[in-house]
Amino acid sequence: MKPMLFVIVASMFGVCVWAAEKPAGTPPSPGLVAHYFADPANWNGAWPDNVSVPTADPSDWTFTKYEYSRVEPVINHLFVKKGWFSVRWTGHFNPDVSVAPAPATVKGRININPNNSDQNEFTLVLNSGEVITRDNLKRRYAGYAGAARSLHVKPKGNGNQNGLTVDGIPYPIANDSAFDISAASMTVRLYHEKAGPGEQGQGAWWIDIAAEGATLSRGAGAPTDQGVASKDTAIDEPEYIFEILADDGCRLFLDGKAIIDDWQARSEESPEASRMAKPVKLANGNHRIVVEYFQGQSLTDNDHDPIVVYWSCPSRNIQRQIVPAAALSHGEEDTSSPGR
Repeated sequence: MKPMLFVIVASMFGVCVWAAEKPAGTPPSPGLVAHYFADPANWNGAWPDNVSVPTADPSDWTFTKYEYSRVEPVINHLFVKKGWFSVRWTGHFNPDVSVAPAPATVKGRININPNNSDQNEFTLVLNSGEVITRDNLKRRYAGYAGAARSLHVKPKGNGNQNGLTVDGIPYPIANDSAFDISAASMTVRLYHEKAGPGEQGQGAWWIDIAAEGATLSRGAGAPTDQGVASKDTAIDEPEYIFEILADDGCRLFLDGKAIIDDWQARSEESPEASRMAKPVKLANGNHRIVVEYFQGQSLTDNDHDPIVVYWSCPSRNIQRQIVPAAALSHGEEDTSSPGR
């Protein structure tokens, strides 16, 4: 089975806007590849509508029918649609990233170049799960204003073109670095000041951001001052703590070893929905990561059905926060197979 990699998806199991296979021999790309599977509704009666925990073994009913794959910058979802599906995220995790202290208040605006180039990156994930990329930013696109969950951007310019603050302190923006912002509460305004004669917005696109309880990370090339935590190079293998908040089942594998494995139904309101792994030592560099999740019965229409992957590292002064997009990547092997 060789899945097609969908970069923009209208909704779960919906119509794909654009799809392409990664060419062979390409370097790792940002984000994890999420492989979606449709599971039997109600597990063929093994999970009645009026109960929160099934009597059946979830392993017998999950990952049953492959549907599609798409790239996602972080694992930070609220699946508000009623369930019966499974997801497997595959790729690499590299702890060698700089992060701002979290949680933080992030505000300001960033200039975006929409041209479809590897030098100009932009991915915005809305609360609905819809993904807006640089390919959407064309002359006739109306923009967006509202709630979002994560932003990945490589800005167009420096200086007066961009202005961002973290807890009221100016945050240095560099156009040779990618920046990632994730938050449970974030509003954005995506707009352009003028449109060029062609299909592209000619670099006139901007995004205004207001995020509370946010995590912010940056890729290589960004400055290290202005109150932003720098990488601790004195510790070769710090201990990292991973946690998953999920309704329902979840697993986390690092370098082939399961460090979280709770493949059973859990209500998001129960303490058991938060699963924490024992501390694990990791050297800098890429580590194979696989995250698995299944969603079954939603008893009410307002069930959030979350899955969020957190990390922390006391020795690096990294507080509990969502694993940042800057730490996640994928290769050709992740797009070619939905397996582990």
